[in-house]
Amino acid sequence: EAGFGSRRALAIHGFLRAMGLAEEPDRRIAPERAPERPPLEVAFLVGALEGESLRYRVVNLVAALEAKGVAATTLLPGEAAELHRHCGALRTLVVFRAPHGPALEDAIRAARRLGAEVVFDVDDLTFDPALAPEIKALATMAAGEREATLTGLRLYRESLLLADAV
Repeated sequence: EAGFGSRRALAIHGFLRAMGLAEEPDRRIAPERAPERPPLEVAFLVGALEGESLRYRVVNLVAALEAKGVAATTLLPGEAAELHRHCGALRTLVVFRAPHGPALEDAIRAARRLGAEVVFDVDDLTFDPALAPEIKALATMAAGEREATLTGLRLYRESLLLADAV
């Protein structure tokens, strides 16, 4: 009989409990489940926190996607590594002007575990150190600012190379 094993186990457990050799059984009918985490279609990982580019490349796009019923959000690099806590699946992670580093690598790994394609988005050539001589603003910068800008070009390029698409 199919139910015999479970009835026998209950009888044995009842006997052991009566003898003080077993704990009270869990009275819940079903185990508690973690709440369903909704899927996200698009998450924008933002490295540049200021400027018009942020508004028109991320903020406006998130608003437009949500208006069309597409689940979208904006994250900072440190938050993105915890994507699995916020969503059950992710279709696309858009990396916007986020320089390469451990937080970005963690974010990309987390997104890929959720099934996401990683897209690098940038609105100008801030990813090609070979074009530095063409950036006229570099000539007007103090040495420290110029060096930081050149480092940023290199780090953006490394981020771009981690992406599945640009």
